[in-house]
Amino acid sequence: MKVVLYAGGFGQRLWPMSTEKSPKQFARIYNGKSTLDMCLDLFAGEYGWENMLIILPKHFVDLSFKEYPLLNKKNVLGESVRRDLGPAVALSAARLIADGLADEPMGLMWTDDLIGNGSELIRVLKSAEKIVRQGVRPFVYIGEEPRFANQNVGWMEKGTEFVSVDDVDFLNIKSFKYRPDQETADKWFKAKTHLFHSAFHVTTAAFIAKKYKEFSPLIYEIMMEIVELLKDGKDIDATFEKFEMANFDNTFLEHLTEDECCTATCDIGSIAIGT
Repeated sequence: MKVVLYAGGFGQRLWPMSTEKSPKQFARIYNGKSTLDMCLDLFAGEYGWENMLIILPKHFVDLSFKEYPLLNKKNVLGESVRRDLGPAVALSAARLIADGLADEPMGLMWTDDLIGNGSELIRVLKSAEKIVRQGVRPFVYIGEEPRFANQNVGWMEKGTEFVSVDDVDFLNIKSFKYRPDQETADKWFKAKTHLFHSAFHVTTAAFIAKKYKEFSPLIYEIMMEIVELLKDGKDIDATFEKFEMANFDNTFLEHLTEDECCTATCDIGSIAIGT
């Protein structure tokens, strides 16, 4: 599996500790390490440095090579402008498609969170990878039981359990809502009918392209232009800047159908630092 780490946020909720020049994913906030450090420790240790991809602001590319010399340079993609996670996910998928890896499972990992139980996350990811690789479902969430009524995250309505893989239970998803109002979050938390949408997912670049083509044609068109540029080793900045700001939850996740996705149920003890 390829693992994509998205490190393009500005960490505004943590200013002034997090700044535009040194956002939260680079700040040494926990035991002398940043959240990006901890993600790479965990995922590169399990999947290998050659399978790590990082998407981050272009002005941090050189810093990433200095901090993490084992990274494959072609797998570090810099965003020349900020366009949010919708285009960032399209960019990472373009890299894999350009490399002939459209059908290889890819982990989409935001680098905002502290991961309390890394070994449990790896165990669950391996089960999710099997779901995708075997064609059971093309998109798998890693869902967690809510610890409080957090209005700032996505919430997934629990459906029926449909499969268990290596002692990891996977549920159908009845509905998905990004950032409900506080009254709704309070109601769902009390009823125990929903899971938190965590910062971790497994899918393929081919499926990302398919859904963008269907629901976000402009993102798809620009994405496929970038595929050709990456194949030829050309600069992508001008093409990337054609993207408009687009949130991944709204442009992609909210369009998934019940038979296209499912969620693992687990307790990985993740903590969204900004929240």
